Amino acid sequence: GYLADRLGAKFRNGRRALLTGASLLSAPLIAGSLLAEDWRVSMALLFPGFALSEVFRAPTSVMVQETASGNCRTTAAAFHLCLRNLVGGAGPLVVSAVAASHGLQEALLLAPAAYVLSAGAFFWADG
Repeated sequence: GYLADRLGAKFRNGRRALLTGASLLSAPLIAGSLLAEDWRVSMALLFPGFALSEVFRAPTSVMVQETASGNCRTTAAAFHLCLRNLVGGAGPLVVSAVAASHGLQEALLLAPAAYVLSAGAFFWADG
């Protein structure tokens, strides 16, 4: 949050750039963790991958508040949290369905793909 605020104050698209970069960097780290043969390598890649993948939480909330007009900020925040929870809640269901036909490792590789898609969404976001 702090870094996003600093970048947002200094550069017009600072928050977007941080979120896009963090999501793009998290994807290969998480994919590498899932594909690693050794558990130590997997854990070494997983920690920074997850850390980068969670960078979006505070800045997106701020971006929603800044783009919503004054009289609908509460509704915008509620809608944002609702969408975030719906997408996050659907993940295990999708992975389970894909794992049944393709195996768990391949199903879990949907997560890094989702981070690449989220990077695109952050890149094109307004704010």
